[in-house]
Amino acid sequence: RGREKKNNPRKSGSRSLRVYYAMKANSNFRLLEMLSRLHETHGGSGDLPEINVDCVSPGEVHLALKAGFRPHRLLYTANNITDEDMAEVKALGVLLNIGSLSRLRKFAEKYPGGECCLRFNPDVVAGENAKVQTGGGKTKFGIVMSDIDKVLDIVRKNRIKVVGVHEHTGSGISDPAKMIQSAKNLLSVATRRNFKHLKFVDL
Repeated sequence: RGREKKNNPRKSGSRSLRVYYAMKANSNFRLLEMLSRLHETHGGSGDLPEINVDCVSPGEVHLALKAGFRPHRLLYTANNITDEDMAEVKALGVLLNIGSLSRLRKFAEKYPGGECCLRFNPDVVAGENAKVQTGGGKTKFGIVMSDIDKVLDIVRKNRIKVVGVHEHTGSGISDPAKMIQSAKNLLSVATRRNFKHLKFVDL
């Protein structure tokens, strides 16, 4: 599946939109090469949105780089990230999407002044079945909204530059109202007052 990012929600048109292909859906190397070339051929013209890749393991990061994607076109989103994985992905120049307070603290301690994206739990339960519902209080996916003050404390004390915020409610959602509510919840914390370096919102 693809995911969309907007650099500025007030802008319209494909130039303000970036699509992130979730490699875990299909990691076929030829497909990745095609997506990479598609961006190089059409991505700069404004006819198509920028096509990038969302990775969930260091192995996927290496595969995407081999397929022709540059580090700035990758986002590393994973659960239970190890210290070793964090260091490896960071060394490759790939942006980390951090989804827990414990990992944010470790990132901040090791990379004070560094850039990252933060994954929030949208506090909305939706999806075609329980196995693909990634929002709400009983899931492990993302920092809960009520911990925003703890997030800001870590970020400010360690001069962390939060350049993106992210949420993923679930898959196979048939009720658009759920998607809208998730977006509203994320946007409630995605403010310049909270994150002055913010560049994108990942929905």
